[in-house]
Amino acid sequence: MKSNTRINIYLLALAATLMIWMISCSSKHIKDIDLAETMIKTSPYTADSILAGINDSSKLNKELLAKWCLLKCIISDSINTPMPQVSIMEESYNFYKAKKDWAQMVKSGYYLGLSYKESEDYDKAIEVFLLSLTKAKELKDYTLAGYIYSCIANIHELNKDILNAEKNYEFAKNAFLQANNTKSYILALKNIARQKAYQNSLDEALNILNQGDSIARTLNDTSVFVNIYNTFGNIYCLMGDYEKAEANLLKSVSFDTKLLNNNYLALTQMYLDIENLDKANYYLNKVDSNDNKYKGTIAYCKYLYEKERKNYISALDNYEIWNDIYIDETIKKDEENIIELEKKYDQAVNETKLQELKISRLVFIVILCLSLICLFIFYTLFRIHKKKMNNKIISLEEKINSINKELDVKKKELDAKKNELDVKKNEIEANKKEIEANKKDLEKLDELEHEIDGLSSELKQTKYTLLKNSSSGKKIADLAQKFIPNNKEALIDEKLYKAMEKDIRSIYPKYKALILEFYPEISISEWQYCCLLIFGLDNKSESRLLCVAPQSVRTKRLRLRKKLGIELEDMSIYEYLIDKII
Repeated sequence: MKSNTRINIYLLALAATLMIWMISCSSKHIKDIDLAETMIKTSPYTADSILAGINDSSKLNKELLAKWCLLKCIISDSINTPMPQVSIMEESYNFYKAKKDWAQMVKSGYYLGLSYKESEDYDKAIEVFLLSLTKAKELKDYTLAGYIYSCIANIHELNKDILNAEKNYEFAKNAFLQANNTKSYILALKNIARQKAYQNSLDEALNILNQGDSIARTLNDTSVFVNIYNTFGNIYCLMGDYEKAEANLLKSVSFDTKLLNNNYLALTQMYLDIENLDKANYYLNKVDSNDNKYKGTIAYCKYLYEKERKNYISALDNYEIWNDIYIDETIKKDEENIIELEKKYDQAVNETKLQELKISRLVFIVILCLSLICLFIFYTLFRIHKKKMNNKIISLEEKINSINKELDVKKKELDAKKNELDVKKNEIEANKKEIEANKKDLEKLDELEHEIDGLSSELKQTKYTLLKNSSSGKKIADLAQKFIPNNKEALIDEKLYKAMEKDIRSIYPKYKALILEFYPEISISEWQYCCLLIFGLDNKSESRLLCVAPQSVRTKRLRLRKKLGIELEDMSIYEYLIDKII
């Protein structure tokens, strides 16, 4: 009897000690969480450090865990640090949902949905977003409702469902309007304009974007201008209005302090489209090559640039870099899927262990409580409790067996993914060998192009000589050397024009067809001038033959070039036409 009394006293003391320790720990965690909450807006990094100090979230009760998780999500979203584990976020969301604390549930649901979206579990993300959205509208929290609509729209956009994306961006726009959130309203208009552009409704996209631009001018927020002008630039590129595209992209750069790479690459791609290689190279060199996000795009732009410059070796090298990055990303994604399966496996095992631990703690607490309530009936209550535990253990064993079966399935999935990864690695090796073969072919092609260029130049010279030595060519050369005082009539008559046309048709058979392709309504006099032009005379000789001033010859050539629709840069109209008919 004395022995039993001593045991009971020991148990009471132990229970009291544990209860005091648990209360003190809980009190400290409450203070830390409350302190972090007050510092979120003023010192988010400090608040994050305080929350990180609670390194074992399993020691928190459900209410404290839910609050800790929500605060952590808010801070992580603002300073771009990792979010809590999805399982903890789910606990937080379910706690507020069960408690019917709708304001906190909506916030938790928003961040939980974001996590599902980032892990590409779009079905779960949509499910959580829709439930949170309903409550957000009931609470008239239209700003958060707008954010949720935007997230749903983005999921549809990722799934190439442009119509549903546009519809939800419209809902977001209306929500931001109700919330009087002007900045988010403008960005929603920008997103709607993008969807219109995807549907080739470019004029409508511009009208919507102009609305956003007008409102943005009242805010004077540079981050908004960056987004607006960048989108203007991309839409004008799609329209083929590269002058306006350039102006707007440069405006975006002038306001941009953070997203310069995005603007520089947009300018690079635009200049490549219009074959302005110098400017394309200028902005390509300004892109931060250390930014892993853009390494693939940089390599692809360099490939296009070097290809246009006919530097095929360099082009191929950059193509290989781009191809390797693309393949690496594919492999990485597969590996991430495998890692995710492994995490789920480990999580299932840990959850089983955690469940066992919780049951053990429950047993201990029940025993302690029973000891404190009534030590004299301990034996009877213990027997009842033991019977209940046996039933729980049986149930737990059944659950463990079920989990083990599920784990076997996941192991098989993991093995299948690893086999698939091996196949893809083999494909990569095959692709690399093919690229090496193509590289050699390109080197041969480069040599062949040089040879063709030489032959083409030789052919041009031969035909030029034939035309000069033809009967009409010699006649024109003689007439061009003559000086007839006070002459007011052209030295070329109709007979000579026919002889010229005959010689041209013999040496340059495609010439007349080319001219008619450019200018089907050409007059006889204009065609005759085209015949004279192909002899490659200088201004002085032409002016003497036509009996006009040298300035008139230049004007005549300019008018002909415009009628033919020829845009020249560094070559004459004669050189242009010769290149086309050879």
